[in-house]
Amino acid sequence: MIAEEPQDIDSAVVEKIIDVGILHSYPIVVGAALRDMMDLGFRIERKVFDKFATYLDNCKGYNNDAKKFREKWN
Repeated sequence: MIAEEPQDIDSAVVEKIIDVGILHSYPIVVGAALRDMMDLGFRIERKVFDKFATYLDNCKGYNNDAKKFREKWN
């Protein structure tokens, strides 16, 4: 089985994962996936990161999580 390196995955794939999670209202699952992808070195565009952080801002009770994500980016 051949696996690709995280940095070789097109950033559009990461964006689609985030979009599906937002569409189906999975803030915890998508947040964990995004955190793991960041730790593994996936290419994540700032606009995709901001889209997810804004989504968390709009989810009741996830304001602190959005703040933690923004701190992780910096």
